[in-house]
This record gives sequence, structure tokens and C-alpha cells, in this order.
Amino acid sequence: MDIQALPTEKDWVGQCVRYWRVLHKLQQADIAAAMTEHLGVRWSQGVVANIEAGRRAVSLYELLALCLVFDVQLRDLLYPPRPARPGMPDREPGVIQTPDGQRCAYTWHLLEAFGQELSHEGLDLEATHSPFAPNVVNPNDVRDARGRYLTDPELQALQTITFVADLDQLSNYVDAAYRGTYRGRRHKPYTATDLVDATEKAMRAEQPTKSYETEHAQRTLRHHARARAKDLVLQEVMRQL
Repeated sequence: MDIQALPTEKDWVGQCVRYWRVLHKLQQADIAAAMTEHLGVRWSQGVVANIEAGRRAVSLYELLALCLVFDVQLRDLLYPPRPARPGMPDREPGVIQTPDGQRCAYTWHLLEAFGQELSHEGLDLEATHSPFAPNVVNPNDVRDARGRYLTDPELQALQTITFVADLDQLSNYVDAAYRGTYRGRRHKPYTATDLVDATEKAMRAEQPTKSYETEHAQRTLRHHARARAKDLVLQEVMRQL
């Protein structure tokens, strides 16, 4: 397979955005206004033009916001129906180039949503038609998750390293781990950030003479506190099995 002859992710997503925009008889400015005014994504008409031209990548949250604008599921947004596809190529590619280091939707998040893995050749779009892949990815769920990540910055980090996909379940594990380890008594649930903060404080107390004045030392301490918090959460997961 000639990988260089395949469309890039930006090319394909741009064509999909243009397809749905034309299908809904919307202008680029209409898309920008909907994203900015209703979904908290600061887009201009120029941003939409650059996306459709394949000059700008689209993040996971932006993709899910577009699903809300066009009232489609993520799977349909990225793999439009074959009949009547204005502005689309005659045949959708089975594989799209996925450069090393590409972030957000095109690697872990999007592939997890489709229930497939990233091959060395790229993102296998045809696998999304597998009966074993989930048909529904709810944009509102992702939007809610993004809000939780913003209010609890350590939640996403713990989710990534503990592999607990359900945010509600992960939050319950975090709260239980905090209460069991640090004897928390407040009525409000403890967050992942609370857990990592408390773990960092405990680690400082273990080595009271050690200096954490430099930025590097602080980052290293935070990294170790996050790793220990992960272990506490996983211990709670095992305890509840």
C-alpha cells in the first residue's frame, strides 16, 4: 500500500465537514457561529475554511461538537453515507494516513470509541462497519466529560493510567481511596485532584528535609504523587471486585 497516496486525516475530516455543511445548506459562517455561541469553541469562518481545505486538524472535542451541530453520531460524521455525497470522492478510502505523534481523536480516543486498534498503516475506517464495533458515541457524554476534566484536572490523568473508562465509577473509586487512605470525612465527594494533592502532601511529609523549590523537583514530585494515587485507586478497584 502506498501510504503517501492516501488522504491525510485533515484532508478526510475536512471533506466530511464540507459534506455535512452542504447537506444542511449551511454557510461556513453558520458553522462558526454555532460552534462559538452554543458549544464554547471559538471558531471563525476562516477556521472552517481551513478545516475543509485540510489545512487545520480538528480535536476530539471539536469533532464531537460538530456532531451536535450536524445532529449526527461520530461514526456518521467521519464516514458519511455513500449515496448523494456532494463534494466527496467517488469512494471513501479504507485507510487514512495517521502520522506519528498525531493527537486527540485520531489515535487513542477515537479508536477506543470505535473499538479498534491503530495499525501501522493508519486508521482503518472500514472497521467501523464491524458489527462488533459500538454504533453510538454520544457527543453529550464527551462534552460532559470535558467539563469534568476542566473542574478536576487530575481526573483525566488518572483515567488514562488506571484504564477505568467509566468516569462515574472512577470518581467513586477515587473518593473511596481518599477516605480509606486519608480518613476523609467531608460530605462532598473527594476528587482526583484532592487525592493527588493529599498524596503529594504526604510524600513531602515523608522527606521533610528534601527541597522541592525548583520547577523540575516539583514536576517530579507531582508525577510520583500521581503514580501513587493511581496505585491507591487500583487497590480500591481490587477491593471492590
